[in-house]
Amino acid sequence: MIIYCIFLIISFILLCFVKGEKYKISDIGMLILLICFSGFRYGIGTDYSLYEGIYLAMSNITMSLFRTGIGYYYFSYFLYKIFPNTAIPLFFIIAMCTCLFIYKFCKKMSINPGMSIFLFICLGYYTASFNIFRQFLSISFFLYGYVCLKEKKKIKMVTLFILSILIHQVSIVPIFIVLLTKKFKKVINVKNLFLVALVILIFYNLAYKLVMTLMKSVSIYSNSKDFFPGIGTFLQILYYFIILIFVEKNKLKIISRREDNLQIVNLFIISFFIMLLGIKNILFVRLASYLNIFSIILIPELYNIYNIKNKKLEKIVYYLFFIIYFFAYINAFGDVVPYHSIFL
Repeated sequence: MIIYCIFLIISFILLCFVKGEKYKISDIGMLILLICFSGFRYGIGTDYSLYEGIYLAMSNITMSLFRTGIGYYYFSYFLYKIFPNTAIPLFFIIAMCTCLFIYKFCKKMSINPGMSIFLFICLGYYTASFNIFRQFLSISFFLYGYVCLKEKKKIKMVTLFILSILIHQVSIVPIFIVLLTKKFKKVINVKNLFLVALVILIFYNLAYKLVMTLMKSVSIYSNSKDFFPGIGTFLQILYYFIILIFVEKNKLKIISRREDNLQIVNLFIISFFIMLLGIKNILFVRLASYLNIFSIILIPELYNIYNIKNKKLEKIVYYLFFIIYFFAYINAFGDVVPYHSIFL
């Protein structure tokens, strides 16, 4: 836990100097810290041993036996041909790509990139990438693909979205939602979505069988008893519900501050209702991660709307809350404590 404390302190100091789209020494330092802390970990994360074993056995695994996406298979196979005796390059390159693209997403989309990176860490997304790192590699491609969509760089957008799908097939759903909500002219009615979520929960078994049929790569989650969420997931849902209340209350102010915020608000609202389905199976919580990560863009907007910067007590409570949440999260989810690296 001491190592995480040191990591958070150094991160906080560096992020105080991270501002705007232009990259500075503080940005380079923060990127190096994020990449190295993740890339040089050893045995950290629920999937670490599984994917290390798969990688080291690549010579005996064919594409037909590989259940983790065609893109990930060929990426692993290529690395294996160069580094057949160690999986360290695999984890490092995945960490580098994940952190780099999410960092670029924050720099491009946030009014306060430093705070967004702080939230990326404290809300558990960063350490979640230790556990479900293949999915977070897919999320990073998806997020920067979203940036390219906003910047009307169609070739880059299509390339990144395809990469996201090839790494993790479930990204088809959030990509479809992004393209669909791009045309929305107003904020989604939350009350209507509650009714939709209620109907889906009532007919959950039918809907779930449909997902399993269409997306066989997630059939591992078909036994809902083995993937029923724990107390940590329910606390997450409660937290995002609180954020949803603030977003709903201030939606007009958020949207008026920047045109792109309309879609970001809608994506976050949709993500919450996908998370609600997570009370039946954690698969939906993982799916929601593609969209609820937009909260790291919305929360700095709320920070400015409530003028917390100029309120000393509220400012202390604000940062203290997220720091406490960070330590609660890493203790509640996955095998990330204690931290071990390839050097220790």
